[in-house]
Amino acid sequence: MTAPVLYLWLVERIGGASVNEYQAFVVSAYTEQEARDLPSVPVGERGWASWDLRPDEVEVTRIGIAEPGMEAGKFILSDYNGG
Repeated sequence: MTAPVLYLWLVERIGGASVNEYQAFVVSAYTEQEARDLPSVPVGERGWASWDLRPDEVEVTRIGIAEPGMEAGKFILSDYNGG
C-alpha cells in the first residue's frame, strides 16, 4: 500500500487583506479540504486569531510536495500586511 502524499498548500484570503492583517499562509496537509479546515491560529503567531474567517472565505492552491519527515498541519510561512 502506498503512503498518502503530503502537499504544501497556499491558503489566501479572497479579496485580500487590509493593513495589519494576515493575507495568506502556507501549510502542509494531505488534501485541499484539510488545508482549508485547519485552525487559523498557528502556535507562536501573534495576531493570527484576528482572521476570524470561514473556510469558504479563503482560496486554497496546491503549490508543492512536502519534504519527507514533515508533519501534516504545520504552518510553513505566513504573509502579513504590516502598516
